[in-house]
Amino acid sequence: MVKKAIDMWVKPKDYENLIEILKIVHKLGFETIAVEIEEKKLMKELNNLEREYKVKILRRKTIVAEKEEELRKSLRGIKKLYDVVAVKPLSYPVARFAARDGRVDLVIIDNDSIRYLDLSEIRLLEQFNGALELPLNHIIAHIGKARFLTRLINKTRLITRYDPPVIVSSAASNVYNLWHPLQMIGFLMLIGIPESKATSAVIVEPFRIITRIRG
Repeated sequence: MVKKAIDMWVKPKDYENLIEILKIVHKLGFETIAVEIEEKKLMKELNNLEREYKVKILRRKTIVAEKEEELRKSLRGIKKLYDVVAVKPLSYPVARFAARDGRVDLVIIDNDSIRYLDLSEIRLLEQFNGALELPLNHIIAHIGKARFLTRLINKTRLITRYDPPVIVSSAASNVYNLWHPLQMIGFLMLIGIPESKATSAVIVEPFRIITRIRG
């Protein structure tokens, strides 16, 4: 199980942090990671680093949008540059558009976006083969806020009841906030997601997304 784990969001601050992350992710049990890094020079280096550290690396882009037109503009030609495209919606129209657009692989649930993701978006994601993404470091940062915790529990109940595609990621910016795959599964179970669904969020659903990306 652990050998096939996939972390769909690693966002190192710089080259040094990227190298430190690559040194350890294979030991943690990750077969593939999706890296988001802004420097174009580093983007070009990812193929070489993949071979050196024996970890499959996908290029990721996260779009934060409040208006639908803003998202439409950001998505133009995006799949030519990135393997994984995620959207953090800051309005209901953006959440709905992201859930049904084939260029969007993941729709993020965190403190900023959780209020905009309801049953209609969940059903759209099922229909158009996307997935909800739970970035653990973002969630942990706000877990002490009563309103966010209440919304998270409610979303967990929806996830359990309607069984939409879900993936979990670390959203790690450095080696110290990486998660072991079993920790990821354990956290999802702690917030009420069944073990089989939690395990799928680390292995099966990320693999499905990658398979779809690669055609």
